[in-house]
Amino acid sequence: MDPDLYDNAWLIGLAFGDSVDDLQRNVSRDPIFHRESLQPWNGYGAADPFAIFVRDRWYVFFELLVRKEKNAVIAVASSSDLKQWQVLGVALKESHHLSYPFVFEHGGEIYMMPESKSIRQVSLYRAVDFPLQWERCATLVRGALMDASIIQHRDRWWMFAGWKSY
Repeated sequence: MDPDLYDNAWLIGLAFGDSVDDLQRNVSRDPIFHRESLQPWNGYGAADPFAIFVRDRWYVFFELLVRKEKNAVIAVASSSDLKQWQVLGVALKESHHLSYPFVFEHGGEIYMMPESKSIRQVSLYRAVDFPLQWERCATLVRGALMDASIIQHRDRWWMFAGWKSY
């Protein structure tokens, strides 16, 4: 793998404001954590952040790019004030590439639906010991879908996902 890739990998930033216009003007120039915070897990970059507020803390789940590995894992960082962040570690690792960790709460349980396009399915995981221990509980849809998100509206579940159609 190209060593320059490590130097040019993404990190996660934060924007804040009372409106969309404010968000555009108030993007932090500093990442919420630095590459050194990823080193204990051999990580070099982060992408696809997804935040959730649980028990008075913010958690950001993200795709962690790992040195000398072809597949990314899902890691998590935590903050009580959105200023000081601590990378807690790898939350989910599979034999295939994981990204876009869509995390949500339903019925008192916390679920994650990471992208698994490489194995052509959308899987659902339930937190066993939040935020670092998860179990796979269902395959929701089969197909090479990207960045799937779900919502519940009027007692129905709706999934939005991307795919390449060619």
